[in-house]
Amino acid sequence: TDASDKGASCYPSAKAEIGGYCDDPSKCAPDCNGTWITGFCATSKSDDAADPCGLEMNDKGTGYNYKGSNSRALQDEACGTEEACGGCNGTWCLYIKEVIY
Repeated sequence: TDASDKGASCYPSAKAEIGGYCDDPSKCAPDCNGTWITGFCATSKSDDAADPCGLEMNDKGTGYNYKGSNSRALQDEACGTEEACGGCNGTWCLYIKEVIY
């Protein structure tokens, strides 16, 4: 995974196809009716998790489940930006952007 290539979601409930038309912050909102989101603020850590941003492959092997945090602040919430997250005693977690086959 390239850390400089922040993962993103252009749609409210799904990710745009990698390399597709909507996989571009300049096209996401105006052309694809989406919101460009790069991550979330993990505001608490699961008791058994070493990493609040921890992931595990889903049962179908088609994506990830975020398992490291019991509580997450999303983009439209007070702690839901990278800048605000630290002030909320949270950890900023990036969405993963890579093809899973």
